[in-house]
Amino acid sequence: MRIGRDPDPYRIYILIRGDIEMGRGKTAAQAGHAVLDTFVTASQMRPETIPPYKTNHGIKICLLVPTLEKLEKALAQAQEAGLPAALITDFGYTVFEGVPTITAVGIGPAKKSEVPFLKKFQLCK
Repeated sequence: MRIGRDPDPYRIYILIRGDIEMGRGKTAAQAGHAVLDTFVTASQMRPETIPPYKTNHGIKICLLVPTLEKLEKALAQAQEAGLPAALITDFGYTVFEGVPTITAVGIGPAKKSEVPFLKKFQLCK
């Protein structure tokens, strides 16, 4: 470990629904929305987390969540813990047959120790 390096740095967690079909580009766009919306929320809600998050090169962790219900539960747990979080809904202009569809959640910046409820999800591949 480097001197002065935080062993539990701030990260933004991106939770992607695994039960809907999204191409790589659509998934990347939804992850981008999650990061941006969560970062803006954190800037207002927990501004003290922004400088250390940026200092550690803006770590992002992408997790695959198997169902909408589990995605919504993770969002609720983050909100209950007082963490910045953003629910992402695609308007359905290019996919999802024109139906608005919840695609992702962003959480953070948060330390790993603040989000034990995310341990059950797999990393995105």
